[in-house]
Amino acid sequence: MKRLYAIIAVISAIAVAVIALAVMTFGTAVAGERPQGRMQTCTAQWRESGADRSGYKAFIRQCLNATPAARPVAKTSAHPGNRMKICGAKWRQAKASNATHGQTWRQFSTACLKGA
Repeated sequence: MKRLYAIIAVISAIAVAVIALAVMTFGTAVAGERPQGRMQTCTAQWRESGADRSGYKAFIRQCLNATPAARPVAKTSAHPGNRMKICGAKWRQAKASNATHGQTWRQFSTACLKGA
């Protein structure tokens, strides 16, 4: 009986190690594909400009206050399974142009999915 428990313990330890390795591998792959935030984008633009250090704060302030360009909504097929993707794209576009009119995502998506 003790031998059976030992075998189960070894198999469990191997399974945990494999799952941990998969999580670590998947986590680093996703982190590499994550889009940059506004601050990171502005800092990269400042570095590319080659400006001196004294103008950094003013440049970053101006860059962060500038409204980001609205991303075009990707055209998707009218397949019913894509309704959530379409509503998500509309929400991101409305949010980028400050046209949500105080709605939350839940309110917006409910109206969008109903076809309003």
